[in-house]
Amino acid sequence: MNLVQDEERKNVFWKALIAVSSVLLIIIAAYFVYQLFTANPLEGTWVYEDSDLQMTIKDGQTAEFVLEEYAEKGTMTINMYYKVDVDQKTLSLYLSDDEAARIAKNTDGEVSVEEVRLIFDSLEGTYDYNIEQNQLTLTEREYGEQMIFDKR
Repeated sequence: MNLVQDEERKNVFWKALIAVSSVLLIIIAAYFVYQLFTANPLEGTWVYEDSDLQMTIKDGQTAEFVLEEYAEKGTMTINMYYKVDVDQKTLSLYLSDDEAARIAKNTDGEVSVEEVRLIFDSLEGTYDYNIEQNQLTLTEREYGEQMIFDKR
């Protein structure tokens, strides 16, 4: 009788272990599928091939742009709002007036708000994006000009 009870306990234990393992595997698989289809493909740090411009896109609404040694006035860092449409493969960038004023203020009058706008105005707009082998190509939708970034 003792052997039958031990065998039943083992059976219950193994059934519970298999059930818990199955549930954990399903949860982990669902998490990876969710991350695969909802993650931001542009997330990371990208360096522009033709200049010292560096773009960092984090999960959220702002992209940080760093321009090294702008006109010998030092490094300029600015945050722009962005929106990624994964279905259409587009990236939209917007510079707020408050951010332009903040940058101009941080330069102690060396760069005006208008100059900040001129520097980063060329980045504003909507781009088609393409990622191949750690290289991001942004193509301006209106004129077709391209900017190529390498992933850092």
